[in-house]
Amino acid sequence: MASLISRRALQKEVHAWLKRPTMCNIISFIKLQKETDNLQAREKNTTFIEDTVYVAAWHDLYGHGWVKIKTKVSNWYIHSHTTMNENSHLIRALFNAWAEDQIVLGTLDDWKEAAIHVSLGARVQDVNLLLDSTDIQIEGRKKFKCKSVWYSGKSAFPALRYMLIMDLVGCIRYISNGYSPKQHDGQWMEEHRDWILTNIPAGAVLAGDCHFTSGKTKFHHIKFHTPYPEPKAVTDNHGNKRQQSLTHDQQQYNKQVHKIRQRVEHPFSQFSNMFHNMKEYWREDWDQLDFLMHFAAAVHNFQLNR
Repeated sequence: MASLISRRALQKEVHAWLKRPTMCNIISFIKLQKETDNLQAREKNTTFIEDTVYVAAWHDLYGHGWVKIKTKVSNWYIHSHTTMNENSHLIRALFNAWAEDQIVLGTLDDWKEAAIHVSLGARVQDVNLLLDSTDIQIEGRKKFKCKSVWYSGKSAFPALRYMLIMDLVGCIRYISNGYSPKQHDGQWMEEHRDWILTNIPAGAVLAGDCHFTSGKTKFHHIKFHTPYPEPKAVTDNHGNKRQQSLTHDQQQYNKQVHKIRQRVEHPFSQFSNMFHNMKEYWREDWDQLDFLMHFAAAVHNFQLNR
C-alpha cells in the first residue's frame, strides 16, 4: 500500500519545480475562471480548488497514476481516481489559458533588447530569435507504423512535433500545437508562411539548424543563419569518389551558429526534466499534451527572471 503524503509535503514537492510564487499566480488566475464550476467533487471545501490544482500538477510533474495518488492523498483529498483524472483535464485547460498571458510574441524592439545582453560570435551578432522543433512521443506504436504521418523518424516512435521560437535571453515567444512529425521544418515554414509574413517583421534575424535553410529563399524580409551542410562526395574523371570538406571559414561560421542554437535546445530538455509525463510516451488525448506543452513554456517564462 502506498504511503500517505500530507498536503504540505505534496506542495513542497510541486514547489521543487513550480516555485511558490508561480503556483500562487496560477491559483489566483484559476480561481477567477468560471470553468472551475465544472470541477467534480463529492464536497467542495474552501481549499478544494487549490488542492485540485496542486494534485493535478503533482500528477504531471512526477507521473504518479491516479489510483496511487488517490491512496496517497486519501487523508485530506477524498475523491475517486476517476474524478481526479477528469478534473485534471479541466485544470490543464486552465493551465493553458494561464499560459496565453505568459507566452507573448513581442516586437522586434523586444527581441533586439534581449539580444543586447548576450555575447555572440562576430558572424551571428545580428541574431535576435532562435527557432527549433522537438518531438514528444505518443502512445500507439502498434497503431502508427513507420509510414504513418504520426511516426517520427527522429525518435523512432509515434510522436507529435512542436515548433518553438525564443529570444536570446531564453524567453519563449511562440510554441505551436502538436503536428505531424513527418512535416519537416522547411515545410512547417511554408505552411505557416502567412503567419510569418504577418508576425515576424523585417529586421528579424533567426538562427536554426539546416532544416530551416529554405527560409533564406522563402522569406526575403527576414534573415536566417543556418549551418553549412557537409558537402557531398564528388566523382573524379576516373570514377573515384572523393569526400569534400567545408572550408575553414565555413567551419568557423558553423561553430558560431551551433553555439547560439544550444540556447533553444535547453527549454526542450527542461520541459521533459520537469514533467515526468513527457519523458515516456503520452497516453492521453493529444489536446491535453498541447495544454501541457504550453503550460511548460509559460512556467519557463514566468520563472525565467524570478
